[in-house]
Amino acid sequence: MKKHTVTRLRTVILFFVLLLSGSSAILADDIGTPLPETNREPVQATLIEFVAFDNTKQFFLEFVPETFDEGHTTTLIVALHGHGSDMGQIFNGVHGEFNAILDVAPLHNAIVVSPQYRETTSWMGPAAEKDVVQVITEQKQKRRIDRVVMTGASMGGSSTFTFSVLHPELVDAVPDDLPRLRLVR
Repeated sequence: MKKHTVTRLRTVILFFVLLLSGSSAILADDIGTPLPETNREPVQATLIEFVAFDNTKQFFLEFVPETFDEGHTTTLIVALHGHGSDMGQIFNGVHGEFNAILDVAPLHNAIVVSPQYRETTSWMGPAAEKDVVQVITEQKQKRRIDRVVMTGASMGGSSTFTFSVLHPELVDAVPDDLPRLRLVR
């Protein structure tokens, strides 16, 4: 069996075992752990336009810290927004979990991108999946990325898990801040 097939199979099996077992590794509430400051000033991110596989214009926001060093390897953090929101949710200063990501990025020479879904209320359709693959691929061509971390809120959290199961070769880590998965309890 090919290595990629084995990796994907292991990822799918692990996903279902952890999901069905209610594992605290995925479903942890982190009660008592203070979230970073909320309702702070928004972070300025750059709007990037790209031509997708179907020749439509698509967009994502990109945050490159002032301290970013092109000479070193970097982590790409792909953050997916929640249901009814947009890519700006990651950078608007309202959500503690995203503020934490933006606080950590400069400390680790990391870049944060947030794709805009094609619809604000649906995610991980084939077109959106291809858009995320394209964003990751183009970022890897542009920079010395040594790992990709995906995270998201609500619908974006569920989508993070879906994408990482479908593309384990593109995702190195998925933090356990996936709120919609907590509904399985």
